[in-house]
Amino acid sequence: MNDLPFIQFSGWSAVINGLTSIASTVTLMLMFAVASFFGPVNDAISVIWCLSFIPLALLFYRLNQPVNPSLSLAAAVIGIIAMIIFAVAQMMLVLGIVTFEQSLGVVLSMGAVTGFWALINGWLARGGGTLPGAMTWLLIIFGASYMLTAVGWYMAGQENPLVMIGFLIGAVAGPIWAIWLGRLLLAADFATSL
Repeated sequence: MNDLPFIQFSGWSAVINGLTSIASTVTLMLMFAVASFFGPVNDAISVIWCLSFIPLALLFYRLNQPVNPSLSLAAAVIGIIAMIIFAVAQMMLVLGIVTFEQSLGVVLSMGAVTGFWALINGWLARGGGTLPGAMTWLLIIFGASYMLTAVGWYMAGQENPLVMIGFLIGAVAGPIWAIWLGRLLLAADFATSL
């Protein structure tokens, strides 16, 4: 790959993704436990979280292109479209253009597509050996957790145990793989080896 500024930008995007994932989980818990004020804060954070995936989608396309060019390109295109739609829906919610109920279906669906993007890219990176094996498994688990959350919600709403299981797995796996990836990309010896 040998494009150090892009790799470093992707590294910072991954770190931001991990940190906003943690902040999103904390504000969501505070919304339910303390005050509804934290709901809009959570929504605003999730815009940044989802947009921080876009450089990672481009990075994974470049990393995984040698493994499977067609699947890598399809995952990047579908993933980026889903990420943008997710971010726009959340921004519209933050600005009061739509209600939570109006944005929920879009956000859940695009979150599931983003999860599918993560799952495919973890699988491709695993096959190509471009990233550490444990990191690729975390990415696969993270992707599956977002898909599981959406499926559970569509099956039986917020009370479905699949929603909580998917959420909890994603809340742990997401920040770990993202911050780990960011640190790896920001390490000079790894970045120059790509």
